[in-house]
Amino acid sequence: MQPARTDSRRPDPAPVASGYSLIVRDLHVHLRSRHGTVHAVNGISFAVKPGEILGIVGESGSGKSVAMLAVMGFFDREAARLISGSVTVGGTEWRELAAPDPWSSRSPELAIIFQDAVSSLNPVLTVGSQMTDTLMARQPKSGGGMPRPAARRRAAELLDLVRIPDAARCLDLYPHQLSGGMCQRVMIAMAISADPSVLIADEPTTALDVTVQSQILDVLLEIRQRTGMSIVMISHDFGVIARVADRVQVMYAGRIVERGGVDDIFSRPQHPYTRALLACSPRIDRGEQASQIIPGAPPDMRLAFAGCPFAARCAEVMGVCRRDEPALRPVGSGAVLERYAASCWLPRIADAGNGDGR
Repeated sequence: MQPARTDSRRPDPAPVASGYSLIVRDLHVHLRSRHGTVHAVNGISFAVKPGEILGIVGESGSGKSVAMLAVMGFFDREAARLISGSVTVGGTEWRELAAPDPWSSRSPELAIIFQDAVSSLNPVLTVGSQMTDTLMARQPKSGGGMPRPAARRRAAELLDLVRIPDAARCLDLYPHQLSGGMCQRVMIAMAISADPSVLIADEPTTALDVTVQSQILDVLLEIRQRTGMSIVMISHDFGVIARVADRVQVMYAGRIVERGGVDDIFSRPQHPYTRALLACSPRIDRGEQASQIIPGAPPDMRLAFAGCPFAARCAEVMGVCRRDEPALRPVGSGAVLERYAASCWLPRIADAGNGDGR
């Protein structure tokens, strides 16, 4: 059921859990399309602590980016047939998730780096114009916009922070005069210009060569260390996630199928989908053994289905998997949204609560 619409569409004040930069509860996003409703995100919940990097990994179409765009407040009623749940940022909880203005972020505490930096920048405006306009429009923690000269000085400082050489000269260049890696650094600088507490990085290393990928990840880690901001890193690349993330959640068919600490996910994966994804990743220690592929294709998210969404592709499928969808079961003690959890009917996962309490 969709949440009640309020006339002002402002966030509803509500008691929230302390100790988190971002809390998402029971998020559902169903998108309109010409061929039916796409059930893109189906009841996911997670939390991010201050200074933490949460990695979200999964195949294309698993709902990673759609979930984060919904968190940002970029969907309105024209795009989303249903958008429900709650998002808590900076001590304020939003229960009305449809955006009144899909071009503006839900909160100044949230910022996003989009996948394709080159196409995300305006090709007819200089880098300096785009950055100063952003700074002049909002600088929430200083109580208002900045005058243009101060905004230009701050823009140069931000470009220097993301390791762009000769930052002052770069302000007068157009996006097409920069490499893909440089454009990505500009996007990072623009995203952090308002001092957000949570930065969402949506595939920030896509289409970049491995050397530039490494440099971009170094920049993000350095920003996290300097500012203490939390980062939600979306990627299909387990190598990227392994390098930067503190905790990982694996998404499939709009659901979280496994989550846990980065060491647990990479060394002791429990869900068959997580193990299959890892087997697909190229690794030096495999020698001549080729990476595997996952047979079949993800389910059509416009259609209803029974059972586990991964059942048709799972090598360990059982009868119950085709009949009933398993719940995401947290294991061990502590905050529910931080515990290890997996959604699978396999006995070893069902009995994991009797183990070491991860």
